Amino acid sequence: MKKIDYSQWAFIWDLDGTLIQTTEDGVKRVRFVCEKVGLLPEKIPDNQMFRRLWGMPYVELVIKVSDELSWGKQDLINYWKEEKKYKYPKPKKFGYINSGLQYLKDIGVKLAIISSRDKKSMLKIAEECGLNLSFFSYIQGNGCHDFVKPDKRVFDKVEEFFVSQGMTLDKFVYIGDTVDYDYQAARNRGFLFVAVASSFIATPTDFIVAGLNKKLIYTDPSELCLEVDRIIKFFVD
Repeated sequence: MKKIDYSQWAFIWDLDGTLIQTTEDGVKRVRFVCEKVGLLPEKIPDNQMFRRLWGMPYVELVIKVSDELSWGKQDLINYWKEEKKYKYPKPKKFGYINSGLQYLKDIGVKLAIISSRDKKSMLKIAEECGLNLSFFSYIQGNGCHDFVKPDKRVFDKVEEFFVSQGMTLDKFVYIGDTVDYDYQAARNRGFLFVAVASSFIATPTDFIVAGLNKKLIYTDPSELCLEVDRIIKFFVD
């Protein structure tokens, strides 16, 4: 294979569960608040429901849960009241992700983030956990666009951003941690995809069953960054 021109490749990242370790704490938060407001066990989402819905914007997820589990109107009101009191544990980034992102930027790979979290919250949590956002030339959160994952149109703006720099769709890689939202959106758009299977929400087996090659599945995004050559060679060979 000829020498890789890294400057023609865009690695577009999800945030939660992909760059920062928030999934398990997010699930605990929902369960804790449900219990705190006195919801019966059958009204509290189980792991299977979380696996199916995780990846939606948080407010939409809670509303979806309330509909599917037949919460009363007051239950939902109580949830939001109690949720405001919830003390979040300090978020953590994946250990060496800043070093990995620095490496990608240094060799010329273009970096972006597209998340279902609203942008204000993205900036806040990145600061809290020490994720360096200066590596990214494009950042999009919920509310920055009319569409969210798994709608493929969520990628309209980032595609336009990189195409305007002379880049082509066949070198756009989306990196995420969910099958039904991240992988589905990327596949529908025609983007390449690499998984970070970081929690029970989507395991390596889940991605394989959905059709992703096991060579494109990682549990640590830092390792993914260091294996950029192998990943690109996989896509072009």
